[in-house]
Amino acid sequence: MRIQELMKTVRFDDIKDTLKQSDFNLKELKECEKTFNVLRNIKPTFDYFDMIINVKRLNGRVMVTNTHLGSISDLAGRTVKIRKEDHFTSAEAAAHIIYQITAHGYDTVRYKDNLDEWDDDMMTDSDEE
Repeated sequence: MRIQELMKTVRFDDIKDTLKQSDFNLKELKECEKTFNVLRNIKPTFDYFDMIINVKRLNGRVMVTNTHLGSISDLAGRTVKIRKEDHFTSAEAAAHIIYQITAHGYDTVRYKDNLDEWDDDMMTDSDEE
């Protein structure tokens, strides 16, 4: 599933409670809502690579990887992998992705456009062998 597809399966009201647990204030929640709406509505960029966004629990913490590389349209088209054993609902996974993107930002240019060399390891799922 792609990030945009995930965001279209939930409403912002569905993810608010999880976001509030992150101690966001009202202004930051509005930024999260803005990010959520952009991800739902922007035309995704599919044309350069498909880096996987992992959502998983590790040592009692939720980890979301690879949301800092690429523009918001790049992120909307990224594949999301949610580990079944972590039992995330769609709303919880969406909330953690929105939190990660909003709180920590993302690069506004396409990542591959600035690479001198391509590293195939960036394309592999960390759980694949």
